[in-house]
Amino acid sequence: MAGDVGMACESFVKMLISASPPWLHLVICQYQTITEWFAYQFRDQGTFPQFVIHTLQGRRCSTKQSCLREFAKVLEFPPYFGHNWDALDECLADLADWLPAKGYILVFLNSDQLLADSEEDFRTLIKVLQTAAEEWASRQPPVPFHTILHCPLGAKDRMLARMRATGVSFSFWDWTDESL
Repeated sequence: MAGDVGMACESFVKMLISASPPWLHLVICQYQTITEWFAYQFRDQGTFPQFVIHTLQGRRCSTKQSCLREFAKVLEFPPYFGHNWDALDECLADLADWLPAKGYILVFLNSDQLLADSEEDFRTLIKVLQTAAEEWASRQPPVPFHTILHCPLGAKDRMLARMRATGVSFSFWDWTDESL
């Protein structure tokens, strides 16, 4: 990776391995770009040793219930998971009980489809993810917990508006013009 792209990727990696905010990241790029970037970081760089990284599909999370089901499936939640926002908050806080790691990264692919019909549910989910990250960061030692919201270029403006409406701090990465 050369020039500005390499520096941008290096900055992004530094954010993800840190327990410092921001903990939510909006990445605008092609689907293939983000999947190849993570493959490169793991295979060639070994960037995230002992991290748990899980991918959730935005298209499978269009409603509150489908979103909660996807979390339960992907993160292997215990059978007592209550399929509501409070239960999600609790399970995210307890991930180390069944998925011990030095850090956690959740990647929502095609996040423009995430809770697309309910801005209220989207805001609630983002705040639950923010709360989980704050809680993990406050532990001793602090544990990184980040959420990446991947979005294709065509949905950039809508996703920026959605994220801004949550009131939560997030980083913004536009990888549409450059090859990673």
